[in-house]
Amino acid sequence: MGVVLGVIVAVAGVIFITGAVALPDSIANNLAPETLGWILLAAGVLLVPSLLATRRRKTTVVERNVVTDRPLDGR
Repeated sequence: MGVVLGVIVAVAGVIFITGAVALPDSIANNLAPETLGWILLAAGVLLVPSLLATRRRKTTVVERNVVTDRPLDGR
């Protein structure tokens, strides 16, 4: 899910960089669409690898005693 978000942000950045979608004048007068596009593209590109790195899940193995059905460490 998070990787998809990173890709969507990067694609939105490319859209603003190329000028495929024009921002409303009230926003375009205060913020350059190309600048917004580069910021979104950089955020998306940096977000994808970081989300892939945190995607790894740790598993914990608990060994149980078959007779008592309790963990072997005595808890």
